[in-house]
Amino acid sequence: MLKIARSACNIPYFSETDEKNISKIAEERKKQNQRNSNDIAKRNEERGKKIQEQKTNLETFDWDKVQ
Repeated sequence: MLKIARSACNIPYFSETDEKNISKIAEERKKQNQRNSNDIAKRNEERGKKIQEQKTNLETFDWDKVQ
């Protein structure tokens, strides 16, 4: 990743501080990506449960009581 950043900025090398900062940013980005993936998976699971509940409600609904 540092090689890509160096070539993009046209800099032959990064200082130690730059490398630490870039590594920190990359790690934060990785963690945020994981949090986002977990949030999406949780939301999808909740939606699936809700859909299944609605399906069950429709299957067990007594349509004879509808006028």
